[in-house]
Amino acid sequence: DGSNQYAGSGGTFSMSNAAYVLVPLSNSYATSTGNLNMSSPFMSTLNCVKDGGGTAYAQAIDAAYQELVKDGRAGTQKIIVFLSDGAANDGPTFLASTSPYRTNPCGQGVTSAGVAKAAKVLVYSIAYTADGDECDAAIGAKIGSTTVQWYGSSRWGTPETPSLPAETALQKIASPGAQYFYDLPNPTSLTGIFQQIASDITAGQARIVQ
Repeated sequence: DGSNQYAGSGGTFSMSNAAYVLVPLSNSYATSTGNLNMSSPFMSTLNCVKDGGGTAYAQAIDAAYQELVKDGRAGTQKIIVFLSDGAANDGPTFLASTSPYRTNPCGQGVTSAGVAKAAKVLVYSIAYTADGDECDAAIGAKIGSTTVQWYGSSRWGTPETPSLPAETALQKIASPGAQYFYDLPNPTSLTGIFQQIASDITAGQARIVQ
């Protein structure tokens, strides 16, 4: 994330296509259960992705839901698995400075996930290294008469209103139920978490309960 950066541009978030689907839905990523196909479009594309910049996950959730609507198979349970290493603290600069995507990056993530969940999509959420992170408004966001100049720390940042800790936001993004939210796992447990989620899905245990 961009927790130690000073005021500046939103980087690629200034582009309207900043959030996009790496690879459309397919089943070519594995040769068999538990065996990844490293030459598949998904794996070869994923290996080219580099980290960096700030964190703005609402658009990613929007893009995931739109892909399920567009290419998801009819009659199947739609699922999003979402992992973040902390609080959202950036937003798309092509939107108005008063847009909630910029003034409330974490809160908008919760709202975006709510749209998917209202359409019966199950959302698994993993709060990885999010302990102690606060949700701040993005640089350039306008809150009242003030334009945000800093982000990323309680000393300099402008906290979202209402205040929303990163862990709380990630929990709210998940579907209701303890099995859908993984709070602060250690690095060695991530593989097991994804295996558990995959097991739930293949076993048909991941279901909306009315």
